[in-house]
Amino acid sequence: MRLPFFGDRSKSLFMKVLYSYVVIITLPMIVFGWAAYYWLTNTMEKETDSTYNGVLEDIRSEIDQNFQALDTFAVQLSYMPWAVKLMNMEGDSLGYDRLDIGLLLNILQELRIFQATYRFVDEMAIDFVGKDTILSTVGKDSRERFFTDLIRYERLTADDWSARLSAPNNRTLLAPEEVRVMNQSKRMFTYIHALPPGDSNFQATLLLFIREETIRELLGKSALIKQNASVYVTDRDGKAVTGYNNSPDIRDALADRIAKSGSLPQISRLTADGQDYTVYRSAAGENGWTYYAVVPAGEMAAKLRNVRLVALALVLFYLAVGIAIAYMLARRDYRPVAQMLSLVRSRLKPAGQGNDEYAMLEHAIYSLLSDADRNESEILLYKPLARNAFLTKLLKDGTGHEEAARTMELLDISFPHEYYRCLILLLDAEMWVPDSLTELLKVELNDKLVSAYWVELDARSKAIILNADTMQASEEAIALLRESLRSASVAYRALGVGRQYRSPGDLHLSYAEALRALEYRFTEPDGATLYAQRFADTRYWKGTIPEEEELKAAIRNGNSAGAAERAERIVRTELANGMLPLDGLRFMCYRVATVALVVLEELNIAKLPSVDLNELLQLDEPDAMLQAIRKVYEESVRLIAEEREGRNDHLIREIQAYLEQHYTDQNLSLTSVADAFGISSSYLSRYFKSQTGTNFVDYVNRRRIEASKRWLTGEATVMQVAQKVGFDNDITFRRLFKKYMGITPSQFKSALAGDGAKD
Repeated sequence: MRLPFFGDRSKSLFMKVLYSYVVIITLPMIVFGWAAYYWLTNTMEKETDSTYNGVLEDIRSEIDQNFQALDTFAVQLSYMPWAVKLMNMEGDSLGYDRLDIGLLLNILQELRIFQATYRFVDEMAIDFVGKDTILSTVGKDSRERFFTDLIRYERLTADDWSARLSAPNNRTLLAPEEVRVMNQSKRMFTYIHALPPGDSNFQATLLLFIREETIRELLGKSALIKQNASVYVTDRDGKAVTGYNNSPDIRDALADRIAKSGSLPQISRLTADGQDYTVYRSAAGENGWTYYAVVPAGEMAAKLRNVRLVALALVLFYLAVGIAIAYMLARRDYRPVAQMLSLVRSRLKPAGQGNDEYAMLEHAIYSLLSDADRNESEILLYKPLARNAFLTKLLKDGTGHEEAARTMELLDISFPHEYYRCLILLLDAEMWVPDSLTELLKVELNDKLVSAYWVELDARSKAIILNADTMQASEEAIALLRESLRSASVAYRALGVGRQYRSPGDLHLSYAEALRALEYRFTEPDGATLYAQRFADTRYWKGTIPEEEELKAAIRNGNSAGAAERAERIVRTELANGMLPLDGLRFMCYRVATVALVVLEELNIAKLPSVDLNELLQLDEPDAMLQAIRKVYEESVRLIAEEREGRNDHLIREIQAYLEQHYTDQNLSLTSVADAFGISSSYLSRYFKSQTGTNFVDYVNRRRIEASKRWLTGEATVMQVAQKVGFDNDITFRRLFKKYMGITPSQFKSALAGDGAKD
């Protein structure tokens, strides 16, 4: 046996002693160290799994206990005297003529006490069937006002809630969503329970609003979870509910795994966002929730690092002892080595190193490696820029393969195959194509015998040089590129494809063809692939449009006639000077027509003229082509005008006038106003907020409070004033008056009377 590090010395006494040491001492210690390492690793893995499973069970148990407490509270509430009285009270309302104000205040106070008792709940409310009344921790109100003013859902309207609350809901838990509670945005679960529970002839519905943040605090309560894990919660159908320290990539990967397998084992592995994770699953809770703790696999590796270091240290210790013994035994045979070092010393004498042969070798090797590292870092820094510049020059001026062979070798550029083709990718916006995508494509294309190089042209344009073994392989590469861009969600306007050639010196021809093919992107949908062969007959006209900016300005200013006149002048001039053949004329007219589409694209107008530009390429007469251009310009100007007219404020003035006439109507609502104007309530809500800067309910309430101030100067009571300005109860009126004015109605009256009375 010969070792390359020792050369001929592998047969010396030194090596024989070293071999004996390796066999007798080192190998057994290495085996012992690895055995200890694997034993400790398995023990720590089992202990870690047990710990995380225990944490998940604690989380599930605590959340189940909270929901069980809410179920118990629903049962107790059903038999409270005041609840029984209100549920069995006849009539379709709980007005103040039938409900004592003192009793109402006691009920509201009791609800607030319940709220404070069940810290799991943020707000609570009771809806009484058939009475259009909701008692809650924020007051008494009608169902519509409650769900539009006090607690407003982004997704559910008051009508949606009316439909849901008309039927019994036993232990129904709605997924979390954004809710405006007293104009404060919160993300809430809604727990719904019929009263009495389980009774088919239910009389009321208990609504418990639970902040998602409260659930998350319970999920992240464990210090172990806070430190290095995340928790994901799914419902009975495997859909994500909430979680703690969640990652969208992990959540999507977990949901995909659950959807495919139906259920995960108690401990499993998961790969997401390029990393490996360990997933721990709990048993299903009473509310159907399943809890998953996801821990990075690197955390386990970190825990095992100390074990590995201990085992390695033990092995290295015995290795050092064996080496020392072997060195002592081989020292007497060191004379040949000493002679060799003497030769090195006579040849290599770095300054300041004296007779230290190891220092001499170290200095020489360090200098060599430093130079190599410096050269390598400079090459790695500038090589991508140089490669992009070289390929850009190759595309634009046709630098030949033979003349640039040395440069290509230095830049790691090679064209091993026969066919060459250029593609140009026009992105929707300024963005980077992910490096991960280009690397993955490189591997997959190599399998198809295709080499690909990406060239940055500008912020939106990327050129791709394909070097394929066959013409068929080139087409397969284009299909793979399109599929990869869609999979990576890279939005692009079009992909221009030049023709194939058999010499890198002809790449500039393919590049020019791809650029010209892109000019036809307005006739195709987004993401279209435009082959140069389709437009080969348009090669005669290669001029520019000298008045392009004037055409754009006229179209932007709505002067379609002026733009059409300029376009006709351009076409007539080219016909007189160039004697263009029919195909060249078609391409020139097409190019003039697309100026209008460029203007629409710059103004971010998604609609396009109804004129089909492909038909323009089929026309045979210049007059017909000019008429088509005129239609494109006229429709483009119309689309621009419609876009601008859409911003008028005519409708908002009519709505505000209507509200001024009807704000005292107690039945005034978002739905009634929308019906009066023949529009949907959702559209009215968005439109009103965009035009006035405030929501519909807040606008009406402010107008009513402003009107109430002149009534409070007279002898009318607060209740009478509330009804005069459109409120159906004085509690809501008092609360909103204090909210907007800073004082109560009574304090306002007293201030006007000058007696300083307090409310």
